[in-house]
Amino acid sequence: MERLLKETIEAAKRKRLMTKHEVGRITVYTTVQAKAIAFSTDVRLYYKMLPTLVKVAKEVGIRLRQGYRRLNKKP
Repeated sequence: MERLLKETIEAAKRKRLMTKHEVGRITVYTTVQAKAIAFSTDVRLYYKMLPTLVKVAKEVGIRLRQGYRRLNKKP
């Protein structure tokens, strides 16, 4: 990463896209990096909770129309 950052700065200097004032302080914008956040609409969460919900339904005595064994995929 350091080499990539250094080359980026050097390229900006060569093209005169940076002033001397800007060379002293550099801000790295990192919000575009991928993060492992699972959203409530994520199908992996559905597949993860399905076996637990089926187990609880059986314990409580709720009769399900399907077994969900073939529907459930491994995440």
